[in-house]
Amino acid sequence: MNSDTDKLTQRIALLERKIIREKTARETAEQQLGDFSWKIFKANSELKTSLEEAQKKSDELDFLHSFSQQIASENSLDEILKQAVSSISAFIDAEYGSHFIVEDGVCIATPNHEIWSRNQQWVASPLLSEKLINEILRDDTIDDKWILSELDELANNETQWCLRMSVDLSEGKRCVFIFVSQQEVVDEESLFVLDTAKGHLISGIRRRINEQQMRDRTLELEQALLELKNAQAQLIQSEKMASFGQLAAGVAHEINNPLGYIRSNLQVLQDYASDLRSLQSDLKAIQSGEVIPAEVLEKTLKTADFDFICKDLADIVTTNLHGVERVADIVKALKTFSHSGEARYAPVAIGAVIEQSLKVVWNELKYKYEVNVDLDDQLALIQGDAGQLQQVFINLFINAIHAMPEGGVLSVRAFNEDLCVKVIVKDTGCGMDSQVLDKLFTPFYTTKPVGQGTGLGLSVSYAILEAHSADITVTSTPNKGTTFTLSFKPI
Repeated sequence: MNSDTDKLTQRIALLERKIIREKTARETAEQQLGDFSWKIFKANSELKTSLEEAQKKSDELDFLHSFSQQIASENSLDEILKQAVSSISAFIDAEYGSHFIVEDGVCIATPNHEIWSRNQQWVASPLLSEKLINEILRDDTIDDKWILSELDELANNETQWCLRMSVDLSEGKRCVFIFVSQQEVVDEESLFVLDTAKGHLISGIRRRINEQQMRDRTLELEQALLELKNAQAQLIQSEKMASFGQLAAGVAHEINNPLGYIRSNLQVLQDYASDLRSLQSDLKAIQSGEVIPAEVLEKTLKTADFDFICKDLADIVTTNLHGVERVADIVKALKTFSHSGEARYAPVAIGAVIEQSLKVVWNELKYKYEVNVDLDDQLALIQGDAGQLQQVFINLFINAIHAMPEGGVLSVRAFNEDLCVKVIVKDTGCGMDSQVLDKLFTPFYTTKPVGQGTGLGLSVSYAILEAHSADITVTSTPNKGTTFTLSFKPI
């Protein structure tokens, strides 16, 4: 009996120890499971936080990337400002957003009072626009930093907040960006992103303002250049007419000479025609069978001097043709010289231009001056305006004439040299000293007496040569003469 009781007691003790071990093991397992579950929960929480942070970083990077692309686009400044409002509003999840131009205390709304709305994008909202303007003007502090402040009631009874920042445009103008949100604060990281976006925005605005200023400046310069060209064209024409006026009397005399002997020849031809009509009358009578005494016919031939008339007619016609050609040459030269208008560049034979210029001034040269002309037969063509170049040479020839009031030698030489066409105009006149040479091409500078020179001739000639990409150099010795050397680029 005692033996059975002992065995039972031992068995119960064994079971109790087993139960205690199992309980301990279960408690340990539960503890370990709890610890493991906590670790999993913690890891999941950290993973979720990391994913949220990663998504936020990704959203921030996407925002900055998209924002930078918008700023770098070729859109206008107004479009950039609207795009900036849209992007920032979406990024901070704003209810409304807009931008206003502030100048001299006046706040100017967008066209049609457009406001960016979360639900409707850009919509016309004059009432809301006016409230945002009042909010901007209520606080006269205009800062380029992001400022968050509580906003007066706009559309509902909930507390709203506005985030704003301004950017300097130019000429006293600033652009104020304002966004309305339910959020009271914007975290530090978002502010950092917004500051980065603001930097991109300022750079974009500066670039567009500079581009606009550059375009405006370019337009001003183009207008100034156009006015300068018009003034230069008028100046060239004025100087051309001044030179023409100085030559008018000589040109008239040059035309009157051939016209004089043409008129004289025509009067002789008129007399010859009368004699020939008398002879024709006798010949018709003979042809009709009438008998005319030989002595009468001989008298008519002797009176008319028919042999001389036949010989002289050929000389008269030849002389008249030469006279007409001379007048035509002078008129042609004058037409080329006096033609006004925009320069028309075309291939030009510089030798022909020099010859025509000499024809225009020939009456001034032929009595007191020796003229030596040496023009290469194979002169290269140049690109230019023949009328303007003729004006240059006429001016040089007139100056040479004025420099030799008592007569002298004018030498004109043209030749090809070192891939250029050179023209040398040399006189044996009074020459110039270094002080005069330094001012030679200055507008309105002249050494001639009042009434004889405008002081524009050489300055206009210089401008014409510059437009033709030609070079001009001058050497001169007092009381010995002056030499002008012109260099043209051939075609």
